[in-house]
Amino acid sequence: MNSKIILITGNLGYVGVELVKFLKKKNKKLFIIGYDIGFYSKNFFQKIDNKKYIDYQIKSDVRDQTFQNLKKFYSTNKRNKYNLL
Repeated sequence: MNSKIILITGNLGYVGVELVKFLKKKNKKLFIIGYDIGFYSKNFFQKIDNKKYIDYQIKSDVRDQTFQNLKKFYSTNKRNKYNLL
């Protein structure tokens, strides 16, 4: 994967939707991971299809996560620090 990977928490709310849309229009090569529990996914202001801008969606509460479901986007180096691929 040669593109940059960006994790957006709260991507299904009004601000998140607009941020994702803005970033993807600026750089179509970005790989955007959306992370949201979905409280505001039926937001009145949301007028776009967020699926065409998000490459990978996680529906979960970020406060309760250990980010194991993001492990496939990481690799470990010799010092056991995580780097985005």
